[in-house]
Amino acid sequence: MSVSFLLNFLRIGREGFGDKYYAAAVRSMLASWHNFFFASFDPGGFVTVDKPAAGLWVQTLSAAIFGFKGWAIILPQALAGALSVGVLYALVKKVYGRTAGLVGGFVLAVTPITVAASRTNQLDVLLVAILLAAAWAITNAVERSSLGWLLAAMAFVGMGFNVKMLAAYTVLPAIVVLYFFGVRLKFWKKIRHLALAGVVLLAVSLSWALIVDTTPEDVRPYVDSSKNNSVIELAVDWNGINRLIPQWLRRGRPGFPRGGGLGFRPINPANSKPQANAPAPSAKPAAAPQGVPSGTGSKINAPLLKPSITGGGPGGGGFANETGQAGVLRLFGRQLGGQIGWLIVFGLCGVGVAVSKMKRPLFKDPKSRAVLLWSVWFFSMAVYFSTSGFFHRYYLVLIAPSIAALCGIAVVELRDSWHQRGFRRGVLPAVILATAAVQIMILRPYQAWAKNLIPVIAVLSLTAAGLLIALRAKGVTKPALEKTGLAVGFASLILAPFAWAVTPLIYGGVPSMPFAGPELASRYANGAGTNAPAPMMRPGAMNEGFRTEKLIEFLRKNRKNEKFLVAVPNAREAWDIILETGAPVIAMGGFLGSDKILTPEKVDRMVKNGEVRYFLVRVFPAAAAGLRPIQLAAWSLRGLGIVFNIIPGTGLGSGPALGMGVGLRGGRDAQLEVERWIEKNGTPVPDEAWRDDAGSARVKPPALGQFRSGNPGQRPLPAAMRNALKLYDLRPETKVGPAK
Repeated sequence: MSVSFLLNFLRIGREGFGDKYYAAAVRSMLASWHNFFFASFDPGGFVTVDKPAAGLWVQTLSAAIFGFKGWAIILPQALAGALSVGVLYALVKKVYGRTAGLVGGFVLAVTPITVAASRTNQLDVLLVAILLAAAWAITNAVERSSLGWLLAAMAFVGMGFNVKMLAAYTVLPAIVVLYFFGVRLKFWKKIRHLALAGVVLLAVSLSWALIVDTTPEDVRPYVDSSKNNSVIELAVDWNGINRLIPQWLRRGRPGFPRGGGLGFRPINPANSKPQANAPAPSAKPAAAPQGVPSGTGSKINAPLLKPSITGGGPGGGGFANETGQAGVLRLFGRQLGGQIGWLIVFGLCGVGVAVSKMKRPLFKDPKSRAVLLWSVWFFSMAVYFSTSGFFHRYYLVLIAPSIAALCGIAVVELRDSWHQRGFRRGVLPAVILATAAVQIMILRPYQAWAKNLIPVIAVLSLTAAGLLIALRAKGVTKPALEKTGLAVGFASLILAPFAWAVTPLIYGGVPSMPFAGPELASRYANGAGTNAPAPMMRPGAMNEGFRTEKLIEFLRKNRKNEKFLVAVPNAREAWDIILETGAPVIAMGGFLGSDKILTPEKVDRMVKNGEVRYFLVRVFPAAAAGLRPIQLAAWSLRGLGIVFNIIPGTGLGSGPALGMGVGLRGGRDAQLEVERWIEKNGTPVPDEAWRDDAGSARVKPPALGQFRSGNPGQRPLPAAMRNALKLYDLRPETKVGPAK
C-alpha cells in the first residue's frame, strides 16, 4: 500500500480541479442539500451531471471537510486506489499466501492506468474499491455457504451502480459463477439464493434512481444526457447500451458517444472535457522531448487519435484510435498495451498451470475458487474491452484487479511447478521469457524508452530464466539462488509498467481522460503538463483565445435579482464560470448542448419571472457569413467536442476543438429553436462590453502540435467562427454598464 500511496498522492496538487465538469458539480452540491442529493451540475439546480450521485457525494463530503480545493476533490479516488491494493492483497494472501498477496498488491499499485485514474476526480477507481468489497463478500459467502454474505456482495454491486451505473455490473458474471459452482448447496437452493440476491441488487441499484424519477420534474434538475429526463433511461441507454454493447450489435442506433460517432474519430483523448490548470499552448509546437518519437504511424507524437471519415465497423465506432481496433489482441496494442497489457500473459500462464492441477470435484477448495473468481472477472471484462466500440482508456481500471490477482496466483503456481518433475519444470522460465517478449513488443514504438528499457528487460529476463534452467538441469537445491532467480525475473517484468506508472507524477496527467506513458511527456513538451496556471479559457468552444474574466465581471456588475448569472449553450461553457464564481449558470442543453431541456416558451417564462437575463449563444447565420459551403457543412457538426479532418482544404482539419454544444442525440433542433428565439427577441450586448478580444483584427489560435491532424500546417479558424459567440440581453429595458 505504501507504493500505491506514493504514486497516488505525490504531487497530486498539480492536477488542479481535475475534470472540470465534475468539479463544478461538487461546488454546486456544496451549495445546498437539494443540489447535493440530485447531483446538480450548477448551483441553481437546473441540470444534473450524467452520472449517479453516490460517487460525487464522497467528493463533496471531502470538499466540505478540507475546503473546495482540487486535491480535496481528488483525495477520495487516491485513497480508493490505495485501499484497493490493500483489499486485493488480503484476498490473495488469504488463499495463496503472503508472497502471492504481495505480488498481486504490488502489480495493482503500479498498473499504469490505475495510477493515472487514481490521480483524477473520475469515479472509476472508487468503483473498483467497491467491487473489490463485493469480491471479499462473495468469497465469504462461498466459504460459509452464507446467503447473508451473498446478499452483501450484491448490495456492494448495487452501490457501485450508484457510482457509475451499469459499469458495476461487469463483475456480476464472476460473482454468480463463483457462487453457483463454489458453494456446497443443492441446485435449487442456489437458484433461490441467486434470485433473492438479484432482488437485492436491483433494490440497491435503483434506490436513488427511482426517487429521482418519481420526483416531480419541476422541483428537481433535468437528468443530463437522458432523452426523457429519467435516471433509469440514462442508465439503460447512454450509460448502458451505448457503452456496453459491441459496436456491430448496435449499428443504426441513434445516439453517439461523446467525442465520436458518424465514423469520425477524435484526435485527442483530452478533448472531450479539457483538463484543469493546463496553460494555453504556445503558437509554435514544441519539439518532442528526447525519447518521445515524432512523426506519424506508430510514433507517439503522431495524432493520439487520428481523424478519419472511415470507421464505424465492428469495434470501430468513434474511438478506434484511442483504444485500438477490436480483436483478441486489443489489450496488447499500442493504445492499450502500455496501460494494462504488460503482465496479462504472465497471469494467464499461471492460471493455465493452476487449472492443469485441479482435481475433482472442481471449485470446492479455496485455491480453485480463487482461480475461478479472478479468471471469470478477467475474461468477462476482456471480452468487453476486446469488442466494445466505445470506451475510454481509463475504463481499464476495472480489469486491473483481476490481472493483479492472477499475477499473484501465477507466482506461486509457477514456482511450485518449477519444483515438479516433467515438462512443468520448464514452464516458469518460458513464461518469464514470453512475458518479456510481449513487453518488448509494447515498448518498440517508443524510441528512447525502448532504447533504455528493452536491453535491461532482455538481460534480466534471460539471466533469471538461465539461472532457473541451470539449477533444474543440475538438480541443485539452493533456496537462495531460487529466490534470486524469481526476484530477478519478477523485476524484469515489473520494470516497464512501473516506468509507465510514474509518468503522471513527472509530467502531470490528463484528468478528463487519464492515461500514463510517454504520451504525457509529449504533452509536457508542448506546454500542457506544467504547473503554471492556465488563463481562464472558455472550455470546449474552439479554445481560440476567448477569456472569461471580462464576461464574469460584466455579468456580476449588471446582474440584479436574477436567479441565474447567465445561460450558456452547454456545460462546457458553464463550468469555468461556476468554478470561478459559484453562481448559478444555466447549461441550456446539458453537457453536449443536445438535451431537450428548454423551449422558447419556457425561456420566455423564465425571463418574465426574472430568473435569467443574459444568454450566451452561438449565432449561426452571422457566423456563417463568408464561409465556403463545405466549411458551413462541417461547422454544422459542431458540438462533438472534437476536430474533424473532414475534407482537405476546409480549414477545419487542424484547428482546435470546436465543442460548440450541439450534440447528435436528437436535441439539436430544439437547441437551434431556442437559439433562434433568443436571437430574435434579445438585444445583442456590444462585444467590447464583455469580450477581452473585442476589436482584435485576428484572434491568434493556439497551435496544437500534439493534436495535429493529417493536414499539413496549422490553419487558424475562420474569423466568422471565432466571433460567433454572442451575448444577448433579454431584458434590455434595464440599464446595463460595460465591465471595466
